[in-house]
Amino acid sequence: MPWYVQRDHSGKICGISRQPQVQRDGHCLTEADPLPDNNEEVLAFQKRNEELSPLPAWDKIDFEEMHRQHEINQKEARELERLMLRHFQEMAELELALGALLQVILRVPPPGNNVARAVYFSIPGFDQRTTTVGKALVQFVEDYMSADRAQYGEMEFLIAAWGNVATGLHEVRKIRNVIAHGSISLIPHAGKHNARLTAPVFDPIKVGNLLMKGSNPGLGASDMKEALKLMRCVADCVDRINEGITALHNFGLPALLETRARLERNLLALKSLA
Repeated sequence: MPWYVQRDHSGKICGISRQPQVQRDGHCLTEADPLPDNNEEVLAFQKRNEELSPLPAWDKIDFEEMHRQHEINQKEARELERLMLRHFQEMAELELALGALLQVILRVPPPGNNVARAVYFSIPGFDQRTTTVGKALVQFVEDYMSADRAQYGEMEFLIAAWGNVATGLHEVRKIRNVIAHGSISLIPHAGKHNARLTAPVFDPIKVGNLLMKGSNPGLGASDMKEALKLMRCVADCVDRINEGITALHNFGLPALLETRARLERNLLALKSLA
């Protein structure tokens, strides 16, 4: 297949193309008569061009593959956007569950039904809020056991359960920070680009140094899906503790103990994810 060539002021070839390079004003940059593939000038130009630049010649680039990869990246980015929105929704549900747990622990009588929720959401920071709920729960159980350890000693399982929940909440917080402060970027890794949720790509510490080490920074769609599973599982455990304490308030210790098996199943699922 012939090459249309463009020459510089000295007459040397400075560009080649499979098609004539006609400008909008009608002027053609390339010579009217093409040269064959085996032309010595063309071969010399191709060799010189390959030595000067690591980039492939345009005719060697697989544009179909580029388009296919672009479509894949766009699909990945849309999926990450969907999962981000889902994550924010699930995070709100988890916060509501934690607020409800504090409310049932404090058991403020009507008409002060929303006092505990007001306290919970006035505390700045997710870590501080979850720590407050945890300390309130531990104190709640210890108060019952101090009043009558023989009768209420079995309630200690709630403290151990909260320890596992707290571990899950710590993992949730780490992922939440990436999602809340990250952005969707195309990250080069293993010879191709992937849509990832990361810190800004120009951040040398959080992204640049990891890329230099061959790591793939940030979160992909599969990571986000696993994060959502973890968050739902943590919320389920919080709900089960809420259910148990509500049962204790309404029907006494035997009702609380009846909820223990359901809580332990949720904790087992949490342990497999956290």
